[in-house]
Amino acid sequence: MKVKTLTINLLTKDEDGRDIYVTGTFNDWNPQDERFKMKHIKEGRYKLKVKITDDFSFPVSYKYTKGGWGNEEVTAKGNKSKNRTIPSVRRSVTDRVPRFLFANKLADFRYRPIIEKFDKFPLPYLGVVRTVRVMLPYNYYKDAQKHYKVLYLQDGQNLWDSTAPFGNWDLEQKMTQLSIAGKTDVIIVAIDHGGVDRIREYTPISGTRVGRGDGQKYLSDVAKSIKPFIDNRYRTLRGREYTGLGGSSMGGLITLYGGILFPDVFGKLMIFSPSLWLIRDAQIEIPRFYTPFPTKVYIYAGGKESVTMIPNMKELKNVLEEQHFLDKLVEVKLTIDPKGRHNEEKWGKEITAAIIWLFYNK
Repeated sequence: MKVKTLTINLLTKDEDGRDIYVTGTFNDWNPQDERFKMKHIKEGRYKLKVKITDDFSFPVSYKYTKGGWGNEEVTAKGNKSKNRTIPSVRRSVTDRVPRFLFANKLADFRYRPIIEKFDKFPLPYLGVVRTVRVMLPYNYYKDAQKHYKVLYLQDGQNLWDSTAPFGNWDLEQKMTQLSIAGKTDVIIVAIDHGGVDRIREYTPISGTRVGRGDGQKYLSDVAKSIKPFIDNRYRTLRGREYTGLGGSSMGGLITLYGGILFPDVFGKLMIFSPSLWLIRDAQIEIPRFYTPFPTKVYIYAGGKESVTMIPNMKELKNVLEEQHFLDKLVEVKLTIDPKGRHNEEKWGKEITAAIIWLFYNK
């Protein structure tokens, strides 16, 4: 029986070390068939030679995978791609694949951020140590001249750890997507909370519904210990106009007070669902927020969190906007999701919009 060879050529920029397979009608759509594993020729180029017989059934439908349907090819925008077709016998075919899935998620490894971890980082004002993680843009070490804006975030354990008990923000994937879109100007500094000491360390004043608060000590550690370390170790833009502070729930509350106590350090605030219920006289405390400098504040609130959340956030927005009647130094964006609940998943969905508005919109 006459044997012919079909050469399948593949061009792709999605290089992450995973093997690439061809799957289709010729192998019952087995997505990880070793007989149809492509050979890596050089960067961005793969080849597979397939021996076919005269009774090889044409037209052939096929696709490319990186092993399993959770790793199949997708379009440049991440949408499901159509099956490819070879209508009749031919010597070769050349295809291009812009992206592949990774475990059913978009994951272009070329754009994934670099994460550097510092265990037992000393916080002298609190007298404790914490883990601090730094998330750098994927190309940080490729351009030695570029300097970066910085966003400091509370509750570091909840930002991308898949084992976090209440879910996470999937921040690693969010920063990957921003990089794919060409937005690679921000370093994230994630500061772990203190576990059983979290509420006390994020409580900004004493005399609250939970008693003692060490939040001012914590903020001093962020502004006077962590930030100088980051500025000295990495290529950062050190001015307040390039420096943000953010968090959710108790982390949102301490972020608000970071703007009150250190307006000369933090020029951008990301406040998600702050726990203002903790403050006995929140209506008195909110107007204490005053900054003599131009400041951007992104506020998020969900309608399913509490009966006071949205009214308090609207009041906060009004108070901030009423400052500096003539100068209008504070710019506020309030986003409300009427169906939004108090959880990590929702805050994770909001983080991309917040980063873009705070650091990229002028």
